[in-house]
Amino acid sequence: MQNSTLLLVSILLLPLGKLQAQQAWQVDAEVLHAQGNYHDSYTLNRQRSDGLRVSGEYQKQWGVSAGLIATTIDLNSPQGSIPAIHQQNWLLSSYLHLPSSPTPGRWTLQLDAHRIGNDATQGDSDGVNVIAPQIRWASASAPIMLGLSYAESRYKDSPTTRQYTPSLGLGFNQNKYWLQVDLYAIHHLEPSRALGQSSTRGTDIKLTQFLSPGETWKPRSITVGIETGKKYHAVNMTNQAVYNLPMTNTGGASMTAVWPLSTDTALNLQLNKTRYFAEQLPYVPAHDFSLSTCSLQIKHTWH
Repeated sequence: MQNSTLLLVSILLLPLGKLQAQQAWQVDAEVLHAQGNYHDSYTLNRQRSDGLRVSGEYQKQWGVSAGLIATTIDLNSPQGSIPAIHQQNWLLSSYLHLPSSPTPGRWTLQLDAHRIGNDATQGDSDGVNVIAPQIRWASASAPIMLGLSYAESRYKDSPTTRQYTPSLGLGFNQNKYWLQVDLYAIHHLEPSRALGQSSTRGTDIKLTQFLSPGETWKPRSITVGIETGKKYHAVNMTNQAVYNLPMTNTGGASMTAVWPLSTDTALNLQLNKTRYFAEQLPYVPAHDFSLSTCSLQIKHTWH
């Protein structure tokens, strides 16, 4: 089912590649594969994901994208529950660039729509809908980015969750480094479904070093990141990812490297270690656990 769904999406999105013949368009295609292992979890064992995304940008003024990530989570099933959860994360996104005045720079208005479905027999992680607008301003005279995003997440039989995420990006050392900080404030959680929490707060910090061209094995950039605080049902506006499973993110760390394979193709390798807290279930106690993942992404651009 997972492979057939991705094949169907690739066939539907294939015509976008023909837009590269029109010089006004830039078209990107991305393929993702990720695998992860849960540690110290009573219920979750392994995770694997495959994804496809196609994006088009017109004259560097506006753009659209569509994507799907299909995930399988193998379960530890001490009482004969289903052996795995199969989940599909759909994304539609669009954005518009506008010049700013009187301060020289550029506004970006973006709107993301997420739809998540799975076959989980417990909880409210199936049938999730998310609308996530954001606005960013980038200075034309200094390496500064300011952003503010809002996400409205609708889960079955729960109040609408609202997330506010201000962001700050700064370049320094002749723009060889880029620091980005995202603050998460998630409100209107249902305490009976959110581990007793009505709201959570967290912070993501990422530092990127851009490297000069060199040997073939040398990456174009390296990013290290840390997560602090707590996040429940968070929406990552940078990665355009929704965390819909019933667990609290209690922090983590990541490292990402990007290699140019050719002028128009790049390889992205990412390693993550994320900590979680899971609620008590009828047959397992509340407990802390972690997820270690490795993901590979290949992106090709047609100009």
